[in-house]
Amino acid sequence: MKQILFVCSVLLLASCGETKKNTNADGTPNGEVIYQQNCAICHGADGKLGAGGALDLSKSTIGLEERKQIITKGKGAMTPFESQLSRDQVHAVAVFIESLRK
Repeated sequence: MKQILFVCSVLLLASCGETKKNTNADGTPNGEVIYQQNCAICHGADGKLGAGGALDLSKSTIGLEERKQIITKGKGAMTPFESQLSRDQVHAVAVFIESLRK
């Protein structure tokens, strides 16, 4: 499990410099791109991977505000992203995750 968290952390740090691709044409954060760069390694592109105990986001029932709090502060083994992502980026990712629910 520690190895998976290490790999997730390394990939997260490697993706931090890709800010131009993280925005839409209007300058707003692109939640899908940010998710793919930071979250998909553990949660999967479709939210169902579950690497290192990551929850299946396609089955999540939590609301937007709670999701933003978890992305920001982390939960359990999940890395907190408050130092890597802005509030607007966290919001964009949280909104994108809603699209993974089926």
